Amino acid sequence: MLSADWEATYSVLPRLSCNEKWGDYCFTNEPDGSRVSVVFSNQLQPDGNGKLNVDRVAACAEAEYHRTRIEELMLIRNIYQQVTRPITVKLLDDGPQLLNKETLQHNHVVPTWPVVASISSAYRAVQVGDSIAESQTYWQKTSQGRMSSYASDMLRVEKWLQSSEDDDTYGASFVHLWTAFNALWSCVCNAIPCGRDCDHCSAPHAMEYGARQLLRVSSTDVERAVVRDASIISQEEWVHSRGKHEYFFGQELRVALGSSGGDALETIVAALRCAYVFRCRLFHEAPEPTDVVRWAPAFSHLLRQVTTTCLFNLTQL
Repeated sequence: MLSADWEATYSVLPRLSCNEKWGDYCFTNEPDGSRVSVVFSNQLQPDGNGKLNVDRVAACAEAEYHRTRIEELMLIRNIYQQVTRPITVKLLDDGPQLLNKETLQHNHVVPTWPVVASISSAYRAVQVGDSIAESQTYWQKTSQGRMSSYASDMLRVEKWLQSSEDDDTYGASFVHLWTAFNALWSCVCNAIPCGRDCDHCSAPHAMEYGARQLLRVSSTDVERAVVRDASIISQEEWVHSRGKHEYFFGQELRVALGSSGGDALETIVAALRCAYVFRCRLFHEAPEPTDVVRWAPAFSHLLRQVTTTCLFNLTQL
């Protein structure tokens, strides 16, 4: 079977004192730090029509795995040298580079995606203009509605979204996205109280309440953007314990995805419940790096699509 051959190049700081090879990793020194290149392959998988596809997502996951392994080597070096200097291991060249593109094209396999970074960016084609004047007209609606006192909070959410684009290491992008999402639904709960006699803003109820308030008119578009992520997420049970009860959110998501003519908003909420369980694992349980690498891309893309849409809709309240 045909395979896609990739090369990932990383910059490493602090710089090593000399060139060195360890296992699959060759460290070479440059003026601004060390470089490490890794070559790996993944088999091409046919889609539902039997057509072979180059799996960019799998390549990015493999590249992230190697990044964490290189970082681990550097951390062990710190321990051995009894120092606590900062370590940076960064993927270069906009992610993994496809080495055998001509061979694949000769076999009628033509990648149609652009070579982009491993983070699925928030930049997307939306039916709006590019002028400052137009965006300012949109923003002025904030001062006229019930969100008038939350303008600075909305800008803070956007700053967290920006920071999520800069850092995709070991689930850090997801952490930034969750912070943005958490701040956003807190704004909604404060502006439109749900009437519960409890501190609901610290509970999953607040997340679901905020999402329902902000995605009513956009749920179908968002579901279309995240359905692939939801399918990946549904492969796990995502069990959440509350008191004496256990909730199997992964199963709920599978039911939502499998129901014909299902409610798009409820599908999104089911996926967000799973994201909440992943958040709890990441924040409190220190999961294995391979577990984070497996799930973080899907959850990050889900949160990015949901949060950017919710933030856009917030001024309409």
